Amino acid sequence: MILLDSCILMHVQRLPDSKEAVELGALLTSGEAAVTGPVIMEYLRGSRSAEEFEFLSSRILSINFLEMDQETWVIAGRLSNRFMRSGEPMADSDVAIAATAIRHDVPLYTLDKGFERVPELTLYEPT
Repeated sequence: MILLDSCILMHVQRLPDSKEAVELGALLTSGEAAVTGPVIMEYLRGSRSAEEFEFLSSRILSINFLEMDQETWVIAGRLSNRFMRSGEPMADSDVAIAATAIRHDVPLYTLDKGFERVPELTLYEPT
C-alpha cells in the first residue's frame, strides 16, 4: 500500500500526461494506492462546482482508505509537538497525513518537500 498525498492527485489532475500521472495510474490499477481523511478533504476543497465535487468525490472514494485511529492521533501529536518546539510548525493536515503513513507503515507519495522533515516517514520514490 502507498499513501497518496493530495498534491499528487491535484498535480495529476492539472498535468494528466506527466510522469506522476503514469505512476499514479499504475498504483491505482494495481490497487496499491490509498488515501486518508485529510487527503480527501484537501482534494475536494478545490472543486469549482457541485458537479465537479460529486465527480471528484466518486473518484477519490474508489481508492483504498487508511483509518486514523487513536494511535495515529498520538503519533500526530508527537510530531506536531516536536515541530512546534523546534519553532518550525507543520500544517495539521500534513502532520495527520504523515502520522497515518507512519502508523500503517506505508510510504507516502508526495511532491511536498516539507515531508522530508519527518525522519520516521518513508517517502515513495517511483522507479
